[in-house]
Amino acid sequence: PLQRMAQEHSKRMRAHSLMLAHMGIFPEDHQIAALASELRATVLSCSSCACPGTCSDWISEDNRGAPPWCAASRAFAALAEACADTSDFADDTVVHLPQAAKTRLRA
Repeated sequence: PLQRMAQEHSKRMRAHSLMLAHMGIFPEDHQIAALASELRATVLSCSSCACPGTCSDWISEDNRGAPPWCAASRAFAALAEACADTSDFADDTVVHLPQAAKTRLRA
């Protein structure tokens, strides 16, 4: 049972890593603390996702951003905005960072 749980967890974290790369989310060391809340939200959401394979399908179909049904889609979009040039994302995909995260980034 534990080995199966570990395999399922690895599958979910692989989907998480693929989504980060797909959205160009590569935070620099100085951004990690400021983005911790958003990063945590994506990890928690992906680690409990019932269907991590749908993200692989979403990415392979060349869709932008995270799937709209993803519980962490807003957090992924906020991270993408903070870490990359968001001109590649559709306006409805980009979510502005919460004020607290903007303040943390300026610190």
